[in-house]
Amino acid sequence: GEGIDPQIIPYVFDPFFTTKPKGKGTGLGLATVYSIVKQNRGHVNFYSEKGKGTTFEIYWPLSQEEDRHDAKSVDLEHGRTEGIKARGETILVVEDDAIVLESVSNLLESLGYKVLKAKNGEEAINMAKIHGSSIQLLFTDVVLPDLDGKELCKKIRKEIPGIKTIFTSGYTDNVVACRGVLEEGVAFIKKPYDLPSLAKIVRKVLDGMVIS
Repeated sequence: GEGIDPQIIPYVFDPFFTTKPKGKGTGLGLATVYSIVKQNRGHVNFYSEKGKGTTFEIYWPLSQEEDRHDAKSVDLEHGRTEGIKARGETILVVEDDAIVLESVSNLLESLGYKVLKAKNGEEAINMAKIHGSSIQLLFTDVVLPDLDGKELCKKIRKEIPGIKTIFTSGYTDNVVACRGVLEEGVAFIKKPYDLPSLAKIVRKVLDGMVIS
């Protein structure tokens, strides 16, 4: 390639960050690579010089070793996230964009959560019926092809009354507000978001620090 502008180097692994024109890139490629490598105890390094090119290096551990790192304080290179350790929870992720669904699921799995994936409301409701109260959190896009996230939440709560919910969307605030998910007490994270922000809101909602 032609090399990376030094000003954007700190953001190359951020989910949804892209320098491509609208509709030409999702900004999820490197974020997915990063989360998969970190999930498997690897490391990603790269060197880039504008006008000369970029080299990425991926390092894998030679063997599985006992996890000795403090899971409550994980260095994410772009910031330190405190208290992100999963405590056996399962998250149902609902997202109609296959690439985003896979990327977000990988990020959550890298934090230690078990993830169930659904690409629309119907799939999500079926999963809720099958898995029931073993699902602790619904993480859903606001705009889905068959119904909106608020309506999905109501239907899911008929199957799992105690489930907590986080809504997400890349649409403007006006569009999201019309769907009724920017009300006080509703947990919402706007796309694009980074891994530390995702980790914090998930942990806060599961711990009851944010009403959902």
